Amino acid sequence: MAEPTSTLKYSTLRTAIGYHLGYGRTSGSWTSAETVDVNYVLDRGLAQAYYPPPLPGDNGVSHEWNFLTPETTFKIWGTYTYTASGDPDGGTNLTATAGSTDFLTGTTMVGKTVTFTTSGNTYTVASVTSATVLVTTGSMSGETSGDTFKITSDGNFNLPDDHGGISGDGRLHYDADDNSWYSIEMTNPSRIMSLRQQNVGASRPVLAAERPTSSGSSTQSTRSELMIWPIPTATYTIHYRYFAAQAALTSDLYPLGGPAHSELILASCLAVAESHIGDTQGNHMGNFMRLLSASVSRDRQAFSPYKFGYNLDRSDGHAPNRRFYDEVTYQGSEYFGS
Repeated sequence: MAEPTSTLKYSTLRTAIGYHLGYGRTSGSWTSAETVDVNYVLDRGLAQAYYPPPLPGDNGVSHEWNFLTPETTFKIWGTYTYTASGDPDGGTNLTATAGSTDFLTGTTMVGKTVTFTTSGNTYTVASVTSATVLVTTGSMSGETSGDTFKITSDGNFNLPDDHGGISGDGRLHYDADDNSWYSIEMTNPSRIMSLRQQNVGASRPVLAAERPTSSGSSTQSTRSELMIWPIPTATYTIHYRYFAAQAALTSDLYPLGGPAHSELILASCLAVAESHIGDTQGNHMGNFMRLLSASVSRDRQAFSPYKFGYNLDRSDGHAPNRRFYDEVTYQGSEYFGS
């Protein structure tokens, strides 16, 4: 699909910034220091537009752009059993027999424990390089071909690197093929840990929480994981909306938002350039706030539902979703009731 010509792109934004900073419109004539300035302003301008200040009357709450909250899918799982294909290579590569259940690519198996049936030895998954090959943190040279091994889930799953938080209605929705009539509700990590200590066991999950994880170094920013309760007995595909963390704009790529928000992004960049020159806010900041109000209104109108559904009168105290409590066998939790 061709990009609308009215969408401002990387080179156009940099040209406007360079001209405003007094460096001219030709990027090839900028010095290395001037190029650093232009890129700095562009990065900050995009960040200001994507994560804007609150508008008057919004009770101090910043607007969350719908174009930054796409829907995605994510797999949650219990325990997988595999058969090793070939001797582990004297190091850390582990290959599963072709035709067995595939490894889950991405990050959800990273950090989980690999246990070999014969030796009982355990290893930690460092990365998954393909559907049939993973890498562990320790050498598996003593393990044998044909032995079975399992990867056990602890109910905590690393979220993708671009994850910036759960959005939408605060629920995770099962895939239609899973035949589930309820969704997974978001709660807080304390609630999950409290329920886990009561030893419910594994079942179809009903609650989830998001919490930050430490990277252990300053080489990457904070990542997040999803805590699930109870631990799944099978593999489920869940759907949810999330805040997508954005990478820096490079080459002739387009900023998100399309033509409807291009002027807002340009105004944000010029407001940052204005501040960069004199360390003050002036006309461009005022123009940015004016365009921000218009863009927020447009974003809300574009994604507002035409109908919210039937407004059921529950004044008689009827709770039609009580069947939810029977989905997981559990004794004594105030969450499920008696």
